[in-house]
Amino acid sequence: MKKRKLLKELFGRKSEVVQLLFASVLLALGISLVANYFTEKLKSTPEIILYLAIGLIVVVLIFFIFLLLRNNNQIHKIKSVIVINKSQKFLSRIPRFELSEKMYHALQASFIENEALKKYWNDGFESNKNSTKEKPPKIENPIDETSKKEKISFMAIKKIEIKDEDEILRIDKSKEIIIELIEYLILEELSTHLSTYFHEYRREDTFLKEYNRKDVPHNLLENRIINLLTTPFENRGIFVKAGMADNLNEGDGEVVMIMGSDGSKFTKFDLILPTGSKINRPKLGIIEIENKRIKIREF
Repeated sequence: MKKRKLLKELFGRKSEVVQLLFASVLLALGISLVANYFTEKLKSTPEIILYLAIGLIVVVLIFFIFLLLRNNNQIHKIKSVIVINKSQKFLSRIPRFELSEKMYHALQASFIENEALKKYWNDGFESNKNSTKEKPPKIENPIDETSKKEKISFMAIKKIEIKDEDEILRIDKSKEIIIELIEYLILEELSTHLSTYFHEYRREDTFLKEYNRKDVPHNLLENRIINLLTTPFENRGIFVKAGMADNLNEGDGEVVMIMGSDGSKFTKFDLILPTGSKINRPKLGIIEIENKRIKIREF
């Protein structure tokens, strides 16, 4: 799938309108000078021609101002799929599907250090199991008699659509974890993209700022996965016991990510954004980033 350069298209459209507006002003000035010239030279020229020309110019200016000030809201929906193995009570990794791979590793890393989060996840499977009233009928293959001796297993994919935005507040705890996991991956992907785009960023830059954990509101850190995986590794027992807190802090450079062979993970929270930007999480499943030029709302 091609990457959509949404911001580039949005700002590019605005710059085109500004250019056309500036050109129309220059054109109006030129026409006024020509009209004034002929008015002085040809006294018999009716004034209605001048009024008509001015009227057309005003109409064009109003039109371009309307284009400049019109609503530039855009809504983009990205379709995806999540496969959950109910027998193993965990996410299934889909080969060559980046979202699935990242969700799998992030959830694994979260469960290693947070037993309560793992319990909430497992409780969701138990509640779904108890809510099932009837067992599905056995399906046999009448064509191949030898297959009856073997146990046949099936995998079903269920599509769930949330029409009401407030419906996510009524979901069980296991689905809450999925939403928090997606929030974490969105911010991680955005952080990587912005760090690459602003690769020449310097701390003394007055137009850009690196936002860290201390710069984000408390409601964003209410996301348990974000809070856990971005907590400095010096304050996490799994890394302190391994002696990494002392070893990695020696020498130059800054640790931005740690991945353990057991699945443990640390990622440094940083977003390079225009100075004055605000990051907010008004409620579960919604992340807002706002500055003077644009407001992004992800849900």
